[in-house]
Amino acid sequence: IIHERKQVFEAGMIFKVEPPSLEEVKLMERGATLVSALQLGIKNKDVLTKLSQKKITAIAWDLIRNKNGLYPLVRAMGEIAGNVCVLIAGNLLSGEMGKASMLGGISGVRSSEIVILGAGTVGEFAARASMGLGAQVKIFDNRPHRLVRIQQNLGERIWTSTLQPSVLNEALQTADVAIGAFRGD
Repeated sequence: IIHERKQVFEAGMIFKVEPPSLEEVKLMERGATLVSALQLGIKNKDVLTKLSQKKITAIAWDLIRNKNGLYPLVRAMGEIAGNVCVLIAGNLLSGEMGKASMLGGISGVRSSEIVILGAGTVGEFAARASMGLGAQVKIFDNRPHRLVRIQQNLGERIWTSTLQPSVLNEALQTADVAIGAFRGD
């Protein structure tokens, strides 16, 4: 285990979930290999220029497609993110700064209400995790086909709505947790 940040980026091969910062690329050795999300459409061009100048082989896992044109690694990361955000929310709710309440529900106690903004992969897996804990889930998305798909994938009727300000505002007023799960494209 290495505790020094500088040493990590001096390795010959670096695996990273988040795109590298310019500072991190400057720490990398010339000719290294980087496997990371690169988010080419939104990433700072200085980062890409520096990667090129240092002859770093960069493999953008966020752009790897399968033979069906799908992005399996992005989907896997979305599944993880959806599950993890619910675990983090539960931890925050029960901690000192939270409501000292349990995420989900038990007999005789009102279930937690979770509002999820976005019906993509992250939203679906956040809903699965939330429902598994016994929470009441409300999902918002402006793409009706996504709302239909999420209900089919979850295997049960779940409260869904397009993004209507008054409906969303009402849901957020009573929510114990709100999860933003829209894709940033």
